[in-house]
Amino acid sequence: PSMAMYLWMPLPDWAQRRGFTDESLAANLLEKTGVALTPGSGFGEGGNDWLRLALVRPTEQLQEAFLRIEQWWNANN
Repeated sequence: PSMAMYLWMPLPDWAQRRGFTDESLAANLLEKTGVALTPGSGFGEGGNDWLRLALVRPTEQLQEAFLRIEQWWNANN
């Protein structure tokens, strides 16, 4: 297919060094930005240390979510 509904992202190295898991990073991101990513560990052992973003919202909302994530990322990285 030319497109997927989900964007899978590995847990960043800096997050692992700070002791984050996919679950705790997703919770922190939701608390700080209002953007919900799904912890990959919820999909089984193969999803450990991965985060999933569902690309099922209108483009404008996804762009806003990415801006929020970028601001949070720059403040934490």
